[in-house]
Amino acid sequence: MNNEGNEGNVNNVDNLKNTENFIINPENLTYKISSKKTNSIIKSFAELYFYYYVEDMENGAGKGIKKFKKFILNEEMTNNYSKKMYWLENSLNRLMEVYGTLESINNFEFMKLFEEDAKKIYDESDNWISFIYDENGDLKTYELLYQLRLAFAELYNQYVIKNDISKEFDLQDSKYDIYKISSKKMDSKIKSFAELYFYYYVEDKNATKGGNGFNNFKKNVLEGDIKNNGLKWLEDSFFRLAENYQITDENKIKNKIKNKNKNKNNLKLNYDGWLEFISNYEGNNSIYAKYELLYQLRLAFAELYNQYVSKNS
Repeated sequence: MNNEGNEGNVNNVDNLKNTENFIINPENLTYKISSKKTNSIIKSFAELYFYYYVEDMENGAGKGIKKFKKFILNEEMTNNYSKKMYWLENSLNRLMEVYGTLESINNFEFMKLFEEDAKKIYDESDNWISFIYDENGDLKTYELLYQLRLAFAELYNQYVIKNDISKEFDLQDSKYDIYKISSKKMDSKIKSFAELYFYYYVEDKNATKGGNGFNNFKKNVLEGDIKNNGLKWLEDSFFRLAENYQITDENKIKNKIKNKNKNKNNLKLNYDGWLEFISNYEGNNSIYAKYELLYQLRLAFAELYNQYVSKNS
C-alpha cells in the first residue's frame, strides 16, 4: 500500500470493513456531490473514487488531496478521449477489486454501473458496455466524462474548504469586485461567469493556470481561444472555475470572502450550474444558443478588458 503524499484527515475505515471486502454505504462517505442533475452513477463513482484515492490509506490509494489535484483533476481529466476512457475502465475495475465483487456490494448505488439493462452493442456479457451506452444504445461517454470532471472539482473544493488547507485557495474579493459588466440586457449568469473568469485569468496567480495578466488575456482569450476553440474552450474554462472556486446555491462564493456585490451571483459551479449556464432564457441549450452565449461572452470580456486598460493606464 502506497501512502506517499497523503495529506489531511483520513476517515476511520474500520467501521466500513467486511470480512472479505469493504461494503461501502454512501452515508459513510464524507464528501458528497450536491448537483441534482449529475447522473446518479457518476455521483456514486466520483464519491467512491475520491474516497479511494484521497482518504483510504489502508485499502485504497490514499495519496491525499494534492496528488488528486495534480494527477486526477489536472492530468487524467484533461487527457484526450481515449486515454480518459482507458483510465476510467481501469479505475472501475480497481474499485471493484478493492471494495468488493458484484455480489458483495450492498446498499450502494455504484452497483448500477454494472447492471445489464442498457442496450448492448457489442457483447451482451460485457458490463462495461452498459455504462458507456444509454438505453437507446447511443454513446454517452463524452457528456458523462464532463459530468465526472465537474463532480471531481466539486469534491476537491469541499475537501479544501472543510480542511482549511491553505490560504492559497482564498479568493481575493478586493480585486474580484473591481471590474463589472455594465450591460443591462446581458444574462446575469454570463455576467457572473465573465467577471469571475476575468479575475481568474488575469489576476489570480494562486489558481490553477490563472493569473496570466491582461496582455495574455487579450492574446489568448479575446483574440484566441474564445474565437478558435469555442465550445471546447467554454467547457474547459467552466471546469477551471469549478476547480478553483465554489459558488453555492445561496449565491455566495465560499472561499473565505465577503461578497460585497449586492446583486446575487447566479452562477453555480457544478453540473446543474453548467446546464443552466449554457441554456438561454427559454431553457434552450441548442448549438445556436451556445454560440449566442459565446458572442455575449466576447462582448463581456471586451468590456472588462477595456475597463482594465482604462483603470491601469
